[in-house]
Amino acid sequence: MTRWINAFLILLWIGGREKRMFPLVGAIELAGILLLSAIIIFPFWKIFRKAGLPAWLSLLTLIPIVDLAVLYYVGLAKWPARQK
Repeated sequence: MTRWINAFLILLWIGGREKRMFPLVGAIELAGILLLSAIIIFPFWKIFRKAGLPAWLSLLTLIPIVDLAVLYYVGLAKWPARQK
């Protein structure tokens, strides 16, 4: 019986540690997501501006299925920058 009580107390102790560390882990994950988002958005922003297309289209590249549609649109559209 004491093994079960010890196991239960260990699980409670581990669970309590995770709850105290959660804000730090959440902040680190959020920073990582924001960094990866910036790494994805920046080159698309530059490409769309050079192509003469609206740069805000690069924000749509963060949405999973929409990003494929945006890339097809950009790839198959007539670029205003090339028409000049």
